[in-house]
Amino acid sequence: MTGEEGSELKDLDKNTYQVYRPLLDSVEDVLLPDVLEVKAAEYECNELQINKQWEHLFVPSSSPVVHSFKLPKGMMPRILEDEGLYIPRKPEICRRSYNKMENRLLKQEGGKNWFEESGEIISLPSPIKQSQNFRKRFPLKTGLGLKTIYKKVSYYYVLHCIITKSGGQRELYQLDLNISSLLFSHHPLFSQEHVLAARLLQLYECFQNRQQHNIALLLSEKLKALINATKIIESSLEASQLSRKTLDDYQWQIRDTKKLYDLEQKKDISLIHSMLKVWKQIKSVRRQQEYTSTPVKLQFQNSTQLAEIKEPLFIPHLTLTAEITAVSKCPMYEQKRRAKVQRQQYFIKIFYNEKQVSCTSVAPLQLDFRVMFQQIFSIQLLNWPESLRLEICESSKRTNMLAKIYLPIPDNTVLQSKGVLEQAEFSCDQQVKPINGEVGSNVPFLLDESETEEVCLLTSGKLMYSLSWAVNEEGIPLAPVSQKIISARYSVPRNINAEIATGLLWFTDRQKLTEWAKEVKIDPNDPEYSDLMEFIMYARSKEQIVSKYFRLEQLQEEFNFVTEEEIKKCKRFQLLQLRNSEQLDFCYFRQIPLYDREIPDAVIQEYESQLEKDISMTDVDPITAQRIRSANFIRKMRKLILKRFVKVKHKFNLMDIVSDYEEIISMSQLRNAVFKIGERRRHLKPQRKERKKVPAQTVSDGDVKLLIRVLRAYNIPSRNPSVTVHPFVEVSFQHTVYQTSTADGSHPCWNEELQVDFISPGHDYSFSGLSKIKDNIYVNIFDEVRVEKHEDTCLKGCSGHSYIRKNWFGSVTFPFSALLEQSKICGTFQVNTPPVLLGYTWSKPCVSPKEHCGQNLKEYTFLTIFATIEPQLSSVENDLESDKFADHEDETLLQRACIFKKNCKAKFPKRRIITSVFDNEGRNILVTEYIRALNPPQLLVDMYLDDPNATFDLISQFVSLIPCVSDTLDENADVDIWMTSEHCINLAVGNKEEHAVLLCNYLLYFGKKAWVLLGTSVLEGKVAYVLTHENEEYFLWNPLNGQCYKQFDTFCPLQSIDCLINRENVWFNTQQNSSPMCVSFEISKEGFWRQFLPYNFQCIKTQTVQPKEILYSPTNGSMVEELQNRIEKTLRSKIMEWRFQQPTRWHRQCTALLRQILPKLELRNRIFVTDKEENELESLLEHYWVTGYPIQMPYTDLPSISEAVYQTGIHSSEIPNTEFALAVYIHPYPNNILSVWIYLVSLVRHQ
Repeated sequence: MTGEEGSELKDLDKNTYQVYRPLLDSVEDVLLPDVLEVKAAEYECNELQINKQWEHLFVPSSSPVVHSFKLPKGMMPRILEDEGLYIPRKPEICRRSYNKMENRLLKQEGGKNWFEESGEIISLPSPIKQSQNFRKRFPLKTGLGLKTIYKKVSYYYVLHCIITKSGGQRELYQLDLNISSLLFSHHPLFSQEHVLAARLLQLYECFQNRQQHNIALLLSEKLKALINATKIIESSLEASQLSRKTLDDYQWQIRDTKKLYDLEQKKDISLIHSMLKVWKQIKSVRRQQEYTSTPVKLQFQNSTQLAEIKEPLFIPHLTLTAEITAVSKCPMYEQKRRAKVQRQQYFIKIFYNEKQVSCTSVAPLQLDFRVMFQQIFSIQLLNWPESLRLEICESSKRTNMLAKIYLPIPDNTVLQSKGVLEQAEFSCDQQVKPINGEVGSNVPFLLDESETEEVCLLTSGKLMYSLSWAVNEEGIPLAPVSQKIISARYSVPRNINAEIATGLLWFTDRQKLTEWAKEVKIDPNDPEYSDLMEFIMYARSKEQIVSKYFRLEQLQEEFNFVTEEEIKKCKRFQLLQLRNSEQLDFCYFRQIPLYDREIPDAVIQEYESQLEKDISMTDVDPITAQRIRSANFIRKMRKLILKRFVKVKHKFNLMDIVSDYEEIISMSQLRNAVFKIGERRRHLKPQRKERKKVPAQTVSDGDVKLLIRVLRAYNIPSRNPSVTVHPFVEVSFQHTVYQTSTADGSHPCWNEELQVDFISPGHDYSFSGLSKIKDNIYVNIFDEVRVEKHEDTCLKGCSGHSYIRKNWFGSVTFPFSALLEQSKICGTFQVNTPPVLLGYTWSKPCVSPKEHCGQNLKEYTFLTIFATIEPQLSSVENDLESDKFADHEDETLLQRACIFKKNCKAKFPKRRIITSVFDNEGRNILVTEYIRALNPPQLLVDMYLDDPNATFDLISQFVSLIPCVSDTLDENADVDIWMTSEHCINLAVGNKEEHAVLLCNYLLYFGKKAWVLLGTSVLEGKVAYVLTHENEEYFLWNPLNGQCYKQFDTFCPLQSIDCLINRENVWFNTQQNSSPMCVSFEISKEGFWRQFLPYNFQCIKTQTVQPKEILYSPTNGSMVEELQNRIEKTLRSKIMEWRFQQPTRWHRQCTALLRQILPKLELRNRIFVTDKEENELESLLEHYWVTGYPIQMPYTDLPSISEAVYQTGIHSSEIPNTEFALAVYIHPYPNNILSVWIYLVSLVRHQ
């Protein structure tokens, strides 16, 4: 745009404004008065503004509020502090501000919820901790470094001990904390039923407390008394002003008591209604979920109250008898919830003065939400007790602390003997959300579908504990005196007048303090002076302890490097004492190690265990007590006798010291050793090589093993329905079981080797240490049975579960000592099978082609095994010349016996020979004096008058029923102690040789030619048999099991015949082959047998140590019945204990039948049951699959019977709903000799 154009536009605008200006002025005059109004400014004074503001504000009053306005109508304030409850200190608030807050809350809607039962405002405890602050002045002293200070020698821990006596001596105290259990009143894994059950338990506990106090009954009795007193006053004729006043007072009390009684009745009825409501909810929940999780059960009983009221009242009774639904029948979410409960674990940390001192072991959470700890902690105090805190922790992937519990320090009068379990409540606000049907914690949920109000519960519970002071051996409490009292010696008491404070300097002198207290005349019952009086009593008790004599060596305690208790606990010091007292097991020790770590603990433990065995048991039956007394008597008797022979037993050969030593005796052996290097190896025909013996000093734990090779078995019974058996073998030693694979058929072949680990007691692998192992090696044969079992709720078409069950056939048992003596056990042995095997029948006899002796083997099972110790350990040969300690026999005979024994041992070192023994009085006499014809019990003689062979078998069985005690000193092979047959019968106990002597004397009574045979058995090691000659045949009798073998019996376990003993002489076997099948018993041939006494000595020798006749006493029948019941109860409890994971059901009908069969088995010599009894057993076979067997054994003690039942494995059945039957019968013989029969049966119902 140009400048000319812009000037033209400006001129145009001016002209236009001038034209329209009159029109604008007219519009302003007409329209503006209607639209715009002009007024003066409005103004209000400050006073008016304040008045308007007060109309919208509320200023509460500062005047106090009456309790009736703050509490519900008719409710009295409850002062918890007066009831003995601990109330924490609340923050300090100005009273005017507090009153204003109360008035404000009362005007506010819902403000009454902010008030407690006491009428006070709900508030948290004050977070400010009270502490005493004071200024301590430290006076300045110069020259401290130049001053000499005497400091008494003290232990390191005394320097840190704050609790001290006067004079700086240490004084330790002890607190005993018993943590019993933990019970959750709410847990995150609670289901709705658990929440209701916990509420029901809480209501029932409250009801029981009210019933215990029984306030309603007390008020009713008071009401009756007041009514009777009122009637008496009203009936009196003399009406005075005093009686009228008393009557009014009685009537007022009656009204007041009636109100209180009605109030208590309402509380009881309300509590019962609440319990009934919760119980209905529990039943409703159980009905909806179709299973039960808690055992609570509530029942009501009608009860009539006072006659005046005549209102029936239901008394609840809560029991824990409801049956909990099995896990398998519950839904999946409930199964997961219960599995979570079982995985929960808790432990508790213990803090003393804010320092962790100990911790409990981790304990699982049980299904009733209880955690059992049952642990006692002894806390030795060095510092003054300020706090004792427990932290409850949950053990999971991460340790989670639930709550802290502060325990109050008990008073010094609370002792250990007076300790009572207390409860400590706790809670946790941790939020846990529900997953598998539980309600969680700190999470709102609906308790019932009919309720609309949500419930939010926190994890809470109770801890059962006891805290008390310990008591020392003298009965003095190990509790310290209050710290406030001790500080009173150095500061002015807070409640003493200033006028009397002049005597406070005497506080350093206890005697002057006591005199000062008498002058002041302080009231001992005044609680203000309780601390001072307690200190005075403490000072008086210490004055009584102070002795009125002095010590010559007062500084001796400072030079003691250890305490007397530590010296008594020193193992080396104990061994020195036992060696000095000539104890049997320690009298041979000459050099005792210098350090305790070189002395095994088993040395002392063995001696202590022997002392415990000597103590007679008081809680056993009379027969068991007699067995214990007999064993203690024999052990003490042998100990006293062997004290006369103090010899060094530990004699080592060169091969025991040098590990690579190999003895070379002759030049031929030297030549063979040299040319052995270049000898040609023949791999297809290897030569047997003698194993090298390893000295015991080079062996440690894990180096020694038992090698047991199970080869084959013959004639195993087959199942009744002609089903193939699946046998396998289990080897058990020291409670460890090893198993072979499963074979098929009645004649299985395994050919498997089992390596059995074992540890010697005290880690001592010497021959003497291993000889102390008295355990047996059990080789059991079982039949593996697979059973298909369908559940009851399962359809017929669905597949069932397969269960494995093992049925016992029999066992071969041999002691470890036999394997130790022989280094190996090899052969085919007869299996000890029960006389009856229910569910099985015997197959046709089949024996090895090389092993057949012509006898009927139809009902016998045989097992071929090989056992040895790897590596072979060297034994120590003892050379105790016990014959030179003679004091009874003619010295010529004893010297001759010693020479005869040495000559026989020189020719055959491994064969046994006994010429003289010691009797129970320690006299050395010849063995021939023990052989004499003795009468057996007349009861046994009269039982089979027409069958002498049956009588001999019965007498052999009677001898085998006498318990056999192994010689505890088998390592002293040359020191033999024999009792007479009369003592053996009276004590009802004996060793192997005493059994053989007794059986030989019985057989001589019937006119048999009998000898006592000493030899070696494959299974038993060193044994003593009885040899009889009849009808040109020789028989071998085993007195320990009562069996009789012919000389040429292949399966006779006797492998070596070494010596024969009778009344006239002793014969030693000089034949090269000592096997029973190869030995000739023509003792008249000097080339075969070497006799001890020549014929001229046999005629002179006539004396004997045996009595002319043995008198027998009958056995008490009531004691036998008591023992029989005790064995049956013990076995039942043991079987249920072994089956702790499964229920054990007992079949009463079968048990009653077995009790009828057992006596007949003993009377019929254990052959067969009658047809009637078989028919009764067959009636059970129609409905059950029955397997079982009877066991017969002598009575020694209960543990041996339990071990025999355990080895059968009848308890290991995993088939559901298996039933068991158990019967025990004891057949008594004279002198408390018992035959124990145990019948075990398991029954599985057919489907």
